[in-house]
Amino acid sequence: MPGAARDEVARRTVGPRRPRVLADDASLQAVEALSLSLTAAFWWPGSAGGLTVSRPAAVPLRRQGRTGTLSVSHPTRTGEPQELEWGRPVRKVPDHPDAVEILPTGPRPRLRVTRGEACATRV
Repeated sequence: MPGAARDEVARRTVGPRRPRVLADDASLQAVEALSLSLTAAFWWPGSAGGLTVSRPAAVPLRRQGRTGTLSVSHPTRTGEPQELEWGRPVRKVPDHPDAVEILPTGPRPRLRVTRGEACATRV
């Protein structure tokens, strides 16, 4: 919690809504905070907190009400397609860049992010 005062950190780290470490090993670090966000660094393909990736990736996921915002960074910078699946029901994906393809899989979204070139930025 960068910039948080000591008492704020203490208040947020107790009780049932405290941040949870979902994984912390050589292949993955993942933390879920207050059921509103998930931040994961996948060094290999894997799963954490209902999120699955096909390649190494840094993935912050923010939830607000009934909406979620998913971002992905490919640390190896190969430009190869990355597939992600979020293990929660979703009715629609309203906005996404052309480099993001929504794959037909039923109520749980599966996305393919194709960068087209190494180090390309998609906003």
